[in-house]
Amino acid sequence: MKSLVIMMFAVLGFSTFANQSLAKSKKIENLVVEFEMQKMISMKHEDPNCRIPKTGACMKTVCSKLGNFECDSQEELRRVANSCRGNFDGQCINFVTNKLSSFEYDDFEEMDPIIKSCKGIWGTSCLSTSTSLLRSFEYRKKEDLLALTNSCRNNYDGECTRFVCQRLGSFECDDLEEVISVNLQCAGMDN
Repeated sequence: MKSLVIMMFAVLGFSTFANQSLAKSKKIENLVVEFEMQKMISMKHEDPNCRIPKTGACMKTVCSKLGNFECDSQEELRRVANSCRGNFDGQCINFVTNKLSSFEYDDFEEMDPIIKSCKGIWGTSCLSTSTSLLRSFEYRKKEDLLALTNSCRNNYDGECTRFVCQRLGSFECDDLEEVISVNLQCAGMDN
């Protein structure tokens, strides 16, 4: 009988947790819609698709971070070029590597995940906004910083993230998972 009662409380607790999580996700979704509506009315944001990628900026940034021994042959340059496809400039790579120890990206195999996480990210606005909402220890690990970076894809300026987090309040937008969730909602990638 005791086990039946305990099992019922466990099911009720899980159900309550799932409902709270769903309600929070719906709240974030509604705030993103509100932001988009305000953005359309104010028309203060420029269309980021009008920006022209800086040719070779990614390769220059990567090679400057790796040094001559990783970018001095045709094969190595081809590897870097292939990895840089989809990167608009070197700003995201600079931002991410400046948050890490140089030992975490001192060869191509360590740099490659950083390059790939920056694909499709214009500049550093989303990353700057996201990291400003967090304490530095929350993105100190490379995996956490790359997860945050990936969540900024298609989230052009960070203004949606800032708006939603201001509306949610600091206690609902102050850890890594919460900020990543908001970024993904703002980018239209989390349904």
